[in-house]
Amino acid sequence: MSIKVAINGTGRIGLSAARILAQRSDLELVAINSTAPIDTLIHLLRYDSVHGVCDVEKLDSNTIRIGGRLDSNFDLNKAQIDNIIESNTALLNDLLESSIDSSDFKAFKDKAVGKLKALIESKQARNIKGEILGGARNVKIISDRDPSKLDFGEAECVIECTGKFNSLEKSSAHLRNNVKRVIISAPADNTPTFVYGVNHSDYKGQSVISNASCTTNALAPIVKVLDSNFGIENGLMTTIHSYTNDQNLLDVRHKDLRRARAAALNMIPTSTGAAKAIGLVMPHLNGKLNGISIRVPTPDVSLIDLSVNLRAAVSKDSILKAFVDAASGVSLNGELQNLILVDNDLRVSSDFVGSRASSVIVPDKCVVIESADSKNVDSKNGGNSISAGSDGSNGGSSISAGSAGSSGSNGSSVSSGSSGFGSSSGGSSNSLGFNSSGSSGGSLVKILAWYDNEMGYTHRLIDMTAHICKDL
Repeated sequence: MSIKVAINGTGRIGLSAARILAQRSDLELVAINSTAPIDTLIHLLRYDSVHGVCDVEKLDSNTIRIGGRLDSNFDLNKAQIDNIIESNTALLNDLLESSIDSSDFKAFKDKAVGKLKALIESKQARNIKGEILGGARNVKIISDRDPSKLDFGEAECVIECTGKFNSLEKSSAHLRNNVKRVIISAPADNTPTFVYGVNHSDYKGQSVISNASCTTNALAPIVKVLDSNFGIENGLMTTIHSYTNDQNLLDVRHKDLRRARAAALNMIPTSTGAAKAIGLVMPHLNGKLNGISIRVPTPDVSLIDLSVNLRAAVSKDSILKAFVDAASGVSLNGELQNLILVDNDLRVSSDFVGSRASSVIVPDKCVVIESADSKNVDSKNGGNSISAGSDGSNGGSSISAGSAGSSGSNGSSVSSGSSGFGSSSGGSSNSLGFNSSGSSGGSLVKILAWYDNEMGYTHRLIDMTAHICKDL
């Protein structure tokens, strides 16, 4: 039986959450609180400049239906194909048995869309097309800014997306009537914080939690892989981040003078608490990471640039193998399988719009300043090859892990080759002005990773919602 949930607030994340919930079978969206007039809300749900078209219908002055219909002439984007295939086992099995290489996205898409249209045009499909799309949802629309007056009906969990209740005390106002859980879609004061795939298993039944920020959700899995395999001493992160609604279309006043400037015309240095927040989900790293943000003129998809000092002697090959193993579920108890992905297709930001992954590693831009110890290890390595796969939701090639064994042994090579950078002695300052680790075997590593700061983050928000509600 599905858990009934409600959304409070319809900004970018609230709208994304409504679209995703319409395709989940384990969660049912029953109510949305929005200050937008219902016709405006329907328009914003139906048409999205970044994420395309969604099926939405107004049933009456207070009710809408999301999902459940697909016009036979409707063209599907990558995320929609991914969602439909996952919810339709027969279609998935048929595609898997076909001879089409999933890395050829156009051929894969043509086959998927063709089969869906054939289904929809048949009498049987017209009777079950709601099932094909994951099921229609009738959603009650309410509009009130006072949480004490909100009635979310049957909802047992509220996804708090307004940005106005980002604290344990404020969001606890939702814990009334049937509501037993609240998850905040932002960093929140004095609130237990979780990142799905990193510390979600530590959840102990708290009534109100924070899902952290989009950047923390992308950064934390990367940090978990590096720290679990090699140990992190400290690090700095820059997120090259798409602009958001907190910025201005044209120059006008803002409490942050740089964010006052036109978002689509400038690269804008600003602050982020995403790296510091790692200490909330991985307490042993508290105070060891920090970072900044550069807002750039793109509407969606951002890029993490992480530089860390590792305790272990590593090579580029061993770093990439650790990420491939995490992506394929070989390591870390499979917790990051399909949450971290590795892109071998040399793609750019727009290719990851709609990606469900928390973060997608850019393997050819991994840089390692190797210690003398790691070079000695590499000289004993074999020649096995790592094939780093791509984001399956975007039609990339599959992931296959390298040879078995612990990192640094039975080494592997990647097509992009080793970094070729010189070593830095332990504890010294290298030419980048970044202190290497205090141990003689440590290494300095740079990782780049893509993430859809809207849809990728919201998929983790919904995953975490399902996790905290599973025992209700």
